[in-house]
Amino acid sequence: MRPSPIQLKHVIYTKVSVTPYAAENEKPEQAIGFEFDGVNIRSKVGIARKPGQENDPRDFLVDLEVEIDNRQGKATPYNIEVGVIGVFDVLPSLPRERREDLVAVNGASILYGIIREAVLSLTSRFASGALTLPGVNFEDNAPSQRAAQSAVPEIASKKISKRAGTARLKKNTTKS
Repeated sequence: MRPSPIQLKHVIYTKVSVTPYAAENEKPEQAIGFEFDGVNIRSKVGIARKPGQENDPRDFLVDLEVEIDNRQGKATPYNIEVGVIGVFDVLPSLPRERREDLVAVNGASILYGIIREAVLSLTSRFASGALTLPGVNFEDNAPSQRAAQSAVPEIASKKISKRAGTARLKKNTTKS
């Protein structure tokens, strides 16, 4: 086993809201074993780097927000809105041209795991039961995948470049 080329140094929650959801005159659905097929899950991923590190970026912030508000698509047992910011360091051995992509994709994946665990923990005490968010893929958020986006901003700029997305999960029905 070897260390990951990016290391999470600190996490800050920016918002946490998990509330039970049931449509009028309906019994709340049970969360344990809930199928996410057809659920709209929105996410925003932002990345910023420390000022003065244009030639050798090593310190990054990654901002991730995840929301399920049950306005469209299949309803879930909860309305969920959670945001976190992670502070990441990159090992100098990682090639410079790969750093922003790796931080954007892997950083968002690490933060999603933190959000997923928080939602599981919080919902475990509600009547509908514990809800485990589905696994997701953040490869679309790599800066190299977004040709239209400009360079990653510096941390001091107060603005974090964000890539918003909405995913409607569909069951994989491929046959072997």
